[in-house]
Amino acid sequence: MTSIEYQLARTTWASRILGYLHPQVSQSSLDSSDDETLESEDDDLADALEAGTTKVEILVNPTQSAKEKFIDCLAELMSPEHGWGGVIATSLRVTQNAIYVDVAANSGFEKGLHTWDGLERAITECLMAQASCDEKTREIGCYNFEEVAVEFSHKRLTKHAERILSVATIEIQNNVVLSEILEIIRQPRSSDDPQSRIRLARLAYEFTRSGNIGIIPDTLTKKQKSHLWRNLRFLGRPIHNCRLIAQIGLNFPQFRKIEIHHIPRPQPTKLQPEYIISFKDALRRLGLEECEQKLLSNSKYPVPTWSSFNSKSKEGLYAHAEVQLLAWHSANPHMKPFLDYFGCSKRTCLLCEALMRTHSPIILSRGRHGVCFPDWGIPHPLFVNSPSILITLEHYFVERIRHYVVGKGYNIYQNVAQSSFVSTLHSQELLAPRVREILIETHETEKSAYIENERAL
Repeated sequence: MTSIEYQLARTTWASRILGYLHPQVSQSSLDSSDDETLESEDDDLADALEAGTTKVEILVNPTQSAKEKFIDCLAELMSPEHGWGGVIATSLRVTQNAIYVDVAANSGFEKGLHTWDGLERAITECLMAQASCDEKTREIGCYNFEEVAVEFSHKRLTKHAERILSVATIEIQNNVVLSEILEIIRQPRSSDDPQSRIRLARLAYEFTRSGNIGIIPDTLTKKQKSHLWRNLRFLGRPIHNCRLIAQIGLNFPQFRKIEIHHIPRPQPTKLQPEYIISFKDALRRLGLEECEQKLLSNSKYPVPTWSSFNSKSKEGLYAHAEVQLLAWHSANPHMKPFLDYFGCSKRTCLLCEALMRTHSPIILSRGRHGVCFPDWGIPHPLFVNSPSILITLEHYFVERIRHYVVGKGYNIYQNVAQSSFVSTLHSQELLAPRVREILIETHETEKSAYIENERAL
């Protein structure tokens, strides 16, 4: 056995131990474990711009924020359902001729690329429609995009509608929009009707776009209000994302023509038979003997059996979507991402965050939650030429375990509670490129008029 295989095993043991300490350990450095406090309010929604686009081909430089929000929105829209398998990550790649969005999925794309065909077609058609000077053409492109996006994510929306119904058990009469939302949800089999779903999503978006939870009637308790507001925001999220993507396409011409590229899922990480060991043996080999008794005597820490700890070690551990992107770009250096930022349909887990921090430059995402999951693999391309990555990860994971189990060591990466929602762009960011276009158009018009006058003379 080579030393790199042993180091891979040590890193895998440590990551799986952290996974089995979830959520008691991995979440504890957050300021609050209350989900509602982890959500920051969206910025005020930018006013929609009515101005058409210019036919003059110019170079507009989208802001960093616009690029990041663009791939975040795409990741959320392309995530078909809740759960591990539905997680999507995106990166941006720019060539002289096109913009590519590289997409990875936790569960891979092997079993049904056609699942995304309709949505991806709607994305590209909506963006291309933003090049039109006709406002109605642009609106139709966005309207169709919204319908496809809502239908694609109907499993997610159904779950949030059920959660809303579990809270709003009383009649609400002093808010017309909220009353209609509840009326639709309460209708028998409304979740099976595409028209009801799209109407529901648009109403939820309109209701929550102000960012003011105070518009929910006081007949509900504070906790009920918070729960209702959160699920209404999730219900309207596809509409928010579609419109933000359309806004970016309208104001930044480069984004009107994109190509979506699916990343093949790497082979799972498999340990050699001699490295498939028990939970207790893994603690000892990692130098964590002092943690063993602490874990055995504390009922809040689950100590897995040999079979559960190694349930997937033989079959292999698959990489999360963000790690798949890292591996793919590492294996294809000529396809380097344009941004040191990955979009994702969820906040980044502790293990992915740790690996993204080993990259040079560090890869960022819009948020992280500090939770780790036991089924997490490291693809071969990431460490075959840089074994030191595995050593760095093992050191971090071991210190993390020791810090929370016995109170020693230190927390290398402090978790920061960030929003689960992609906030909109400020109007200044959207207006800036349009103002630049108008200035260039005015200059070209004045220049043409001057030339014509000179010829006339």
